[in-house]
Amino acid sequence: MSSLPVRTALFVIPVIGVWIGFSVMVGSWIALLSTTISSVVMIVRAIREDRFLQDQLTGYEEYCRKVKWRLMPYVW
Repeated sequence: MSSLPVRTALFVIPVIGVWIGFSVMVGSWIALLSTTISSVVMIVRAIREDRFLQDQLTGYEEYCRKVKWRLMPYVW
């Protein structure tokens, strides 16, 4: 797995930032609430997927030891 060209998957965090930023820009509390809930769901899903991959995918635990920050550098 060390031959993978990408060490950090930067997908979830920017999407969440765009959602929340758009809600604030529009000025809608309902939009902000819905994007916050959607963001929490995405984060929980990412955590569950990471645990699943560690249990089911051969070599993923080694990858996790080599790449500490898998979603956003120095954060997660």
